[in-house]
Amino acid sequence: MAMLLLACQSLCFAAETEKAEVLRVPFTEVEGLMETAEDGSRHGVIVDYFSGIAKYTGWKYQYIDTEPGRMVTEF
Repeated sequence: MAMLLLACQSLCFAAETEKAEVLRVPFTEVEGLMETAEDGSRHGVIVDYFSGIAKYTGWKYQYIDTEPGRMVTEF
């Protein structure tokens, strides 16, 4: 749940800047929420959520691999 809140904060920051073309989203493996397939593609509930938002905003996302404890200090 905390990861979802951090991810949403990233979106809010991008919405405020309006010039952001690619949003950096912290990505840590959590089964069902944020996962990386063998081919490197990202999937899960949070990835689906961001994909849905992108349909309306045109935003693109860059998922940055990180550890949960480092998400706050890096982003």
